[in-house]
Amino acid sequence: MTNTNTQTTDLPAGWVNTKLGDFVEHEKGKKPERLSKIKTEEFCLSYVNIQAFEKGIIEEYTDGNGCVICNDGDFLMVWDGSRSGLVGKAIKGL
Repeated sequence: MTNTNTQTTDLPAGWVNTKLGDFVEHEKGKKPERLSKIKTEEFCLSYVNIQAFEKGIIEEYTDGNGCVICNDGDFLMVWDGSRSGLVGKAIKGL
């Protein structure tokens, strides 16, 4: 059995042991209420669903109301559903 409460003390010189939450900001997104399969003047912002996240294929657009913005290179993690735990770098969208 692994003890998850122990801290690694054999770190390289100059490294420190710290909690991820001490230097990372997180914000939970949610599916927009309004989506469109067609990009229009009103629905002009890319919605980053699982397909967009995994393969970079944008299939839906939103008006941005109530959405969380992600930028190229942001770190995303799926928090809900069957793909929970999927992690990777974001593409620009909401």
